[in-house]
Amino acid sequence: MAPDRILIAGGGIGGLATALALAQKGIASQVLEKASRLGEIGAGIQLGPNAFHCFDRLGVGEAARGMAVYIDQLRLMDALADGEICHIDLGDRFRARFGNPYAVVHRGDLHAGLFETVSPARIAYEKKLAGIERAGAGVTLTFADGTRAQADGVIGADGVHSRVREILLGEERPDRRGIVAADDLRFDAEAVHRVERASNLASQPVPEQHQSERLKVVRGALDGKPEGDSANTTPRRPLVAAAS
Repeated sequence: MAPDRILIAGGGIGGLATALALAQKGIASQVLEKASRLGEIGAGIQLGPNAFHCFDRLGVGEAARGMAVYIDQLRLMDALADGEICHIDLGDRFRARFGNPYAVVHRGDLHAGLFETVSPARIAYEKKLAGIERAGAGVTLTFADGTRAQADGVIGADGVHSRVREILLGEERPDRRGIVAADDLRFDAEAVHRVERASNLASQPVPEQHQSERLKVVRGALDGKPEGDSANTTPRRPLVAAAS
């Protein structure tokens, strides 16, 4: 027997997509978002054909492809020798074979597209999760504002700092990501040395309405403070600072 109602913690891309998927199966859901409103967040996201197949199933595939920047080639570069190691062509043959493109899109655009398809009545704001308890065959959620909600189940879609995961599995500290404008990067001997120890470096185009210049996305493990706290600048291991 299908559940009567599911609570979804988090109103981001995952939470809204989950609400759409459940609705297609005739399952009612409520999205619980801790913020006072949903707005543009994040930067670029890379999407493979499988992601677009999922969007097609949710009925938002055309909209997702319309806001995306198609990628013609992925290149793996040797930062020390300044040469290409290998590449993957992602053009017409790739798209024909897999039925969808490999592309990049701004998270805010993708989120807004999903938001437009979800009924406003199914999203509750300022619902910061405080606790989860089993209640018979279902669950009871308590929130920081003192309110409670009951349902047949709860789905955690509340991001890298997931409160659902923390309640169920204990606290975990995620690695941090830094975003650096390309013009601020310096390609010098010290930067080349650091490339050897960097965890990941990727560059991608950014839609003009969000950023007029290309950005570098630099991934590395950083100690400590929450996203947006500029006081934390000391890495556990060196980050990359290299231009294309």
